[in-house]
Amino acid sequence: MQGREDKLAALKELLAGRNIPLEQAAYMGDDLPDLAAIQACGLGMVPADGDPYVAGFSDWRSFRPGGRGAAREACEFILEAQGKLKAARADYLE
Repeated sequence: MQGREDKLAALKELLAGRNIPLEQAAYMGDDLPDLAAIQACGLGMVPADGDPYVAGFSDWRSFRPGGRGAAREACEFILEAQGKLKAARADYLE
């Protein structure tokens, strides 16, 4: 949802349309406008180059900066925690 200033309201709208509770959602953001969404969801995440203040409120911080693999790292973190990463990669193995 590009251009939304109230990130938490946008997140709630997105989740409501999919019947997903906030507690079961992950959100990655890097600056003050993301802070409320990071705190409200079940897994608040920031990229390596995210604002240090915001990172202090997150549950997880990537090793990679935004635009350089942070989102992929976050997805792999979630899949690994769910025990699904190996299966997700299996289709790409010979």
